[in-house]
Amino acid sequence: MDGFRLSEDELEERAAEGSFERGVEYHEAKAVLSVIARGKHVQARVSGSRAQPYQVELAGADGDELGRVSCSCPDDREGWCKHVVAVLLAIRGGDEELEQRPTPEVEIGELSEGELRSFVEELAISRSEVLDLLEARWETVRVLEADEAATEDFDAGPFRRRVLMLLHGGQAGTGYTYARAIRTKEGITELVELTDRLTCEGAPAAAAEALAVMLDVYLEGWEKIHGLGRFPGDVVESLAEGLEEALERMGLSEDETDRWLSRIDEWQEAVEGYGLRRGFLGPRHAVQAGVDVPRS
Repeated sequence: MDGFRLSEDELEERAAEGSFERGVEYHEAKAVLSVIARGKHVQARVSGSRAQPYQVELAGADGDELGRVSCSCPDDREGWCKHVVAVLLAIRGGDEELEQRPTPEVEIGELSEGELRSFVEELAISRSEVLDLLEARWETVRVLEADEAATEDFDAGPFRRRVLMLLHGGQAGTGYTYARAIRTKEGITELVELTDRLTCEGAPAAAAEALAVMLDVYLEGWEKIHGLGRFPGDVVESLAEGLEEALERMGLSEDETDRWLSRIDEWQEAVEGYGLRRGFLGPRHAVQAGVDVPRS
């Protein structure tokens, strides 16, 4: 955890304006309720102005350095909020303020198959976002293990619901914050990995449909999220790159080509003028090059 123990000068440099001083006050007032470390991942709870404590998450990068930092508070400014500062000050305080626990891999390894199944079932029932991710994974496996006809009835619904939850499922009244933009990017990256598998293992049409659904949902909220750092643009370009690869592997009829070009034009119009490096040039070129290309 040495990489998480930053000097006060480093904390002040990375904090948003005024957040370092407030973070010191929070730490001295014992507002940090818990700090739990599991390997290179830290989860902390900090008392604040709302009834429920704010959730701070820290993740290690390469080596022992501090990587991802997020907080559930609505502070969307560049730099760390006072809750993050307070947690990092608590970590600097030493092991008496830091509870070490086994990593999830170790704890899961202690469960029997039946116990693990029961736990996942209970979690899926109580947390709709977990169920959506499980269903997206299940649908991916179903299509890949079935015959070619399964692609035609591919259900992109779990992908759509998962993106909706990422965009709109935060605490009421907090708005769409910088921290949520980071979490949304991470959640969509998980889904893109599933579509990459579909593309690479022979179901590019299913991958393209899932990516298109995710783009539809994500760009509906573009007006409120595009200004939150680089992350929204990164998400769009990641989805566009996945779509380009899927479309390159599809043989498209003239009608399908027209349909895809129309959708791509709509997405390009939504992000026009926001400085994206490539936008949807890649998918457009893939469609135009893929007319009547035989399926592999």
